[in-house]
Amino acid sequence: MKINCLRLFCIVLLTGMVLALCRGSNAQSLVEFCVTDVHAIERRAALQQRVYVDWNITFSITNRSENEIVVFGMEFEDGRFDPVRYLLHFNKKTNSWDYPNSSNAPTPWEKESSVMKHKKILRPGESLTFSRDVSRVSDCGLRMVYTAQVGAPKSKKTHEIRSEEYVVPCSEQKPDASSKQIEHKSPIES
Repeated sequence: MKINCLRLFCIVLLTGMVLALCRGSNAQSLVEFCVTDVHAIERRAALQQRVYVDWNITFSITNRSENEIVVFGMEFEDGRFDPVRYLLHFNKKTNSWDYPNSSNAPTPWEKESSVMKHKKILRPGESLTFSRDVSRVSDCGLRMVYTAQVGAPKSKKTHEIRSEEYVVPCSEQKPDASSKQIEHKSPIES
């Protein structure tokens, strides 16, 4: 009898843990964050950097839920909206994605600058697109993932979402070689 109670307790505990994990990743499955276009651009100097960019990557955040969602980000005077919070780089030694700070973690949302807290409402099925220019020379082979912050319109709780991974092609590769990246939609991880 004691063994059956212990076994039942373990089953209930594991079921609760699985449900909690599923609930936590619900925001991830309701929002699609993926690469929608890549193409070569005329080589030019990058702003505030000593590199040249020659490749454009377009990302899209799409509301796949039945409810409105809020995407947070920076709003510019010209009307552009940038939802990117972090660019994560893949660490081969730890086999994980690294944040660009010493704590290797996102800044707690409560401490995030108000500049990043402008809101863009996405209705069901609506998308928000943005692009980034990179160098196929200095960023060659870079594995990249962008993060954004989303939430429900009337909730104070937010969730970080991650884009699918994109690998920057090298300049000697033909543009078509990297287009395979678009076809593959990897699951969003938290």
